[in-house]
Amino acid sequence: MSGDLKIENILMQVRSKLQEDGVKLWLSPYYEESIGPIDEMIEKLATDYCQVLNVPLNYCQAAISELQCNALDKLRARAEFAETGLATIKVRAPNQVGGTRLITINVKLSETGRTLQELVGKELELECPLRVKLISAGRVINSHQILSEQKLQNNQQILAVILETSDSQAVNAAESAAYDRVQKARDDAQLLINQKRHEFMQMEDQKGNAIHLPPQERASLMMALAMHEKAKVELKKENYAEALLLLLDADNEFNQCGSNLLQNVDNYALLNLDIAWCYLCLKSVQQLPDAENRLRICETNFKRSYGQDLDRVMLLKGSTGNEKALIMRLHLLQAIVLFHQNRRLEAQSLLMLAETELNQLKISDESVTALIDMGYTMSEARIGLRACGGDIDRTISYIIELRSSREEARKRTRKERRLMKKVGESKDKTWINPRSLTDLVDMGFPSELCVAALQLSDNNVADAVNMLQNNKTALQQKVSEDFIPDTKIVDEMTKMGFHPEIINMSLRHVSNNMNEAVDMLLRMQGEGTYDNLLTSICGSTSAAATSTIPAVANAVNILKANVEEATDAMAAFERFSEGVSANEDDYLDLSLVMEENFIAQYKNFF
Repeated sequence: MSGDLKIENILMQVRSKLQEDGVKLWLSPYYEESIGPIDEMIEKLATDYCQVLNVPLNYCQAAISELQCNALDKLRARAEFAETGLATIKVRAPNQVGGTRLITINVKLSETGRTLQELVGKELELECPLRVKLISAGRVINSHQILSEQKLQNNQQILAVILETSDSQAVNAAESAAYDRVQKARDDAQLLINQKRHEFMQMEDQKGNAIHLPPQERASLMMALAMHEKAKVELKKENYAEALLLLLDADNEFNQCGSNLLQNVDNYALLNLDIAWCYLCLKSVQQLPDAENRLRICETNFKRSYGQDLDRVMLLKGSTGNEKALIMRLHLLQAIVLFHQNRRLEAQSLLMLAETELNQLKISDESVTALIDMGYTMSEARIGLRACGGDIDRTISYIIELRSSREEARKRTRKERRLMKKVGESKDKTWINPRSLTDLVDMGFPSELCVAALQLSDNNVADAVNMLQNNKTALQQKVSEDFIPDTKIVDEMTKMGFHPEIINMSLRHVSNNMNEAVDMLLRMQGEGTYDNLLTSICGSTSAAATSTIPAVANAVNILKANVEEATDAMAAFERFSEGVSANEDDYLDLSLVMEENFIAQYKNFF
């Protein structure tokens, strides 16, 4: 049992009893301005309370004294704030032995987050104050924004996490920023998301099907999911401080998503569950209000995406064993939040429920080992056994079927991607749902007409089919009128030395894909057909001869730039993907060891 938790348990009970009895420890008869604490009155109060609360007298008296000091400190801080404008901020920070300590910082709320960061860094004797990240009410304090604008208040308690640098000699701000892995992960993710062809990052559902969204919504959601994935890497390493920063960054991105998709999938619920888990592992009791709210969001979202009694999961997957592990963790966290709010009966009820659920989720170590010996991964073994109630034969069939269905889904995704590349982008840049387009092409309709039909029907497949069957002439006219060469691409390729008319012809052929157009014209030059075509347009051979050299030189430079961009993207992908699991069900693969330890720890208080 944790000593800190034991003390916190007594403090909660004493605080609740004092509030119930209306006892004000900062007033007479417990405190006199001219004398200070009245020891005999505090001892008498402790004697009464230790019997009612069934706690040792010395612990009870120490708790009362500590609560009295806290109350007096708050009164002094309030007076100082009114007189000088200096706010008192309590910062819960890690100490050198793996625990936490509380430090006091005085700062004006008109200062920026950077000032508070530096003051905390100085108090913690850190050479690089940028290593300190401060968290208030579930948000990372912005170093460039005024504290009052970030809703910081006098007498508030916040959490400090310290990012380690990859170089122990890094002592200045620039060096510290260079080793800030959180920002590095974000930069890499942004570079990959901005890749037009999306080779590096794809969104899939649980069955492996690609999730298609309009570009703007896709960008925010992809960044949120990417940062969550990096956070999971740190969670596995039990680096909860860094994981929390990544999770809060992901939360900020999720809050910018306007898609209804978040209402029907569990991603946002899982994020909030992971944030609350980090609070617990960091012993961050001061974040309880944020944890309670996040767990409420998580529970609502789980019910919406999984069904009231996991009925949607059963319908989609045929089993609920692994999702029950997430529900168990939710109940455990809810129980702990209730415990720290001194709502003991509710906490005990949920803790017992979590324990029952955990016991039902346990699987045989021998079965896991047997499946691993057959060539399956530990994750596949654990997830499969929970899904199949521990039956090894059913688990093998489950794993094989899951692998097969996901491979089929990915084949379809690759087909959708190839088709979208072929049709290119429309004149008005209206977003086309790749799955709808693939379905229509699979019915035997020409891809160009399918694009036009989906544009006119706002991606409604039924309406598009009706147009393709009954209004083909109008669609063909739209296709012929729709293509207009991208003027920016034309200008850029003209600067390379290519002739505008030939550029227009090539762009029409490759649907405004500049790289493919350049490749095509370079091939034409190598074959001699470009000069022949130019001669027929310009009416002389001199024009053709003088245009070839700059075109080749400039085109080569463009191609080199594209190669460099692709190289940078690949490097970013390798950095970002380090440690990220390729297993789609990784979020369901809970070992349950820590959950069992927390249950045992908190059960001792009931």
